[in-house]
Amino acid sequence: MRFRRHDQEYKTPINIIIRGREWPIGLLSTTLALLLVAVANLFSKQIATIFGVSFTLLLFVVFTISERLNAKARRETKQGLEQFNLDVQAEISLGSGAIHARPGCVLVAVRDYNRMTHLQNVLQKTNLRRHDIVVMTVRGVSAGAGEYELAENQLFTDYERELFTRVVAMAEKEGKTVDLLVVPAVNPFDAMVQTAAKLQASRLVTGVSARMDSEELARRIGRAWERLPEPRHAFSLEIITPDRPSIFVNLGPHPPRLWPEDVDLVHEMWLELSEKYAGAKLHHRDVVGVALRRMREQLKSKWAQLEKIVGAEPRVKMIARDLVEHFENRRSAMEGKAMVVCMSRRIAVDLYAELVKLRPDWHSEDDESGQIKVVMTGSATDPPSWQQHIRNKSRRRRLGDRFKDPGDPFRVVLVRDMWLTGFDAPSLHTMYLDKP
Repeated sequence: MRFRRHDQEYKTPINIIIRGREWPIGLLSTTLALLLVAVANLFSKQIATIFGVSFTLLLFVVFTISERLNAKARRETKQGLEQFNLDVQAEISLGSGAIHARPGCVLVAVRDYNRMTHLQNVLQKTNLRRHDIVVMTVRGVSAGAGEYELAENQLFTDYERELFTRVVAMAEKEGKTVDLLVVPAVNPFDAMVQTAAKLQASRLVTGVSARMDSEELARRIGRAWERLPEPRHAFSLEIITPDRPSIFVNLGPHPPRLWPEDVDLVHEMWLELSEKYAGAKLHHRDVVGVALRRMREQLKSKWAQLEKIVGAEPRVKMIARDLVEHFENRRSAMEGKAMVVCMSRRIAVDLYAELVKLRPDWHSEDDESGQIKVVMTGSATDPPSWQQHIRNKSRRRRLGDRFKDPGDPFRVVLVRDMWLTGFDAPSLHTMYLDKP
């Protein structure tokens, strides 16, 4: 990404080299020929010569003024900043030419050039023979920007230029090389996690946030990792705070780090259960496994009770009536589309049935027609009434293309944990959230 000059893209032919110096014979011959023609015109065509000289003087004045204006603009810009080549690509991928990092690299996220202690730490401790270093920054964009091509000055502003100038200076001081990356995104946490996954990074390193504590930062990055499509690339997260120990988090399934008192509690329960009931066949892991399964059953029971209340038939009918009335009134004022986020797949299917009872013309079993659809996952073991709403990935992608098209009659979509992140639809102007 670092800037390299290429001042001469071509040369006039017929150049000879004498004692290591290149003599432009072709260019000199062309200049001499033009000079002879000009001298001939000067003595044979006086009127043409006068106009030619006047035109030349006019161009000289215009170019002089332009040069001075450009020189003034250059003086007003910040001096001493690096120049960088931009290699704009639609997606991040290894082996693309722009990124030279190997799998297992260390990805460092930076944004504030006054808070780069974490980058300094990585540069000092990382052995480049084992791990390459990639430095990224997230360029915030609006939700609808994905539908339009961003200009170069939108992707790489003066701030990014100054930020990466300091990154390069810091790396050169440590004698290390880094790859530089600007990622436009709506959600910075999704951008960091998706970049780490696509680069197959072994570690994502960030500094402490000025707006949230380290635990909340780790939680949001962890939630972004959970939104990655399967199979998810596993890597660790390190949050470096000045003058404090780093916080390490393993993203995804991993053995938990138990506190000493928790280990003591498991051991006490194992002693009691093995002596009274199970004997030598019981192990510590069995105690933990039973406790976790019982906790999951309790949570499922509470969720099932709440889902039963939310999905009660009278309530679903009421929601359907209110939704149709509100959406049609909203469309009369401003054309657009709506997304309904449901608590469960069962509620999504039931709500769909009530909506098409009120508006039968919205329904169609054909993916290429109809004004309302349900987007959810499922399998052949689901109830028969659900099967029309269960689609494979390519069919869901086709529905997504229809929904993004402002002119397509597909206007209402009911979702269950889908299309909520990384889905840009500028025509979507209403979201109904029907879940606690």
